[in-house]
Amino acid sequence: MRQAENVPQERIHAIPGLKDNFWAMGDTGPCGPCSEIFYDMGPAASEEGHANCAFPCDCGRYVEIWNLCSCSLNRDGAER
Repeated sequence: MRQAENVPQERIHAIPGLKDNFWAMGDTGPCGPCSEIFYDMGPAASEEGHANCAFPCDCGRYVEIWNLCSCSLNRDGAER
């Protein structure tokens, strides 16, 4: 994983089981790789009462606030 500029390595997480993070509008149209930015709202925001959960956890503590999409590709609907 590439080190982000001015961001401590312990604040950057790869999403387990996800080889590539890829965004697309649908079967055709703009598409490309993307990165997501999440905000840690702290243990009090956990809807399941998690005190020490780690990212990624679906308890409500981590909220996606931005998705950086590079629409550098175009799906034309052709089978590959």
